[in-house]
Amino acid sequence: MNRAKLCICGLLAAFAMLAAEASAASATVQWSGSLTGPKMEVEVTGTTEPLVFKAGTLTVKCSGIKMFKAIVELSTLHSEAEALEFTGCKAEGSSKCELVETTIKTGAVKDELVENGSIIADAFEPKSGSTFVTIKLKKSESCALPASLAITGHATGTIDKTAKEAETEQNEHSLIFTLESGSSLKYEKESVTLTGAAKGAIKEGGTYSA
Repeated sequence: MNRAKLCICGLLAAFAMLAAEASAASATVQWSGSLTGPKMEVEVTGTTEPLVFKAGTLTVKCSGIKMFKAIVELSTLHSEAEALEFTGCKAEGSSKCELVETTIKTGAVKDELVENGSIIADAFEPKSGSTFVTIKLKKSESCALPASLAITGHATGTIDKTAKEAETEQNEHSLIFTLESGSSLKYEKESVTLTGAAKGAIKEGGTYSA
């Protein structure tokens, strides 16, 4: 099985880690497998920690995440996905609000990769417009928040290349979202945080390490 050093580009730094050649300025991984065409599909396979949005008194905790049609185009190093879908979501906190549905879905997203020392950061942002995701709440007397909260900006997760999990060559790795990972999300003028960890893999198989 051939081993190639490829650029991490495209959706989810941990997931879309591919390119024809890596330059010195690019974030790189070690990848083993076979490229079958000009494009590669990657997938989110779940969470290792719940993904939690916090906006003022509202906390929304999601137990899972899915990604739809996430494609890396090797010739252009461009990647995007049709949508991210947060699943098993529940409203918590002191807001006394309830979600309309347990699934929260974004529109089409794209991403940008930044490498800072041992840290690889991947920022998700809307493919068009500014709304990253909209959280819909049930109308009730106990919930003082509006029925629809449009969260704007970008969500950034990171991989620490020095971590044992990241250095181990395997098909699946985690992307960590923390208060310091670089996300910039807002509801109107209020900051929104996203924490937790997603995991993803190269859909066609193969293994990789940071």
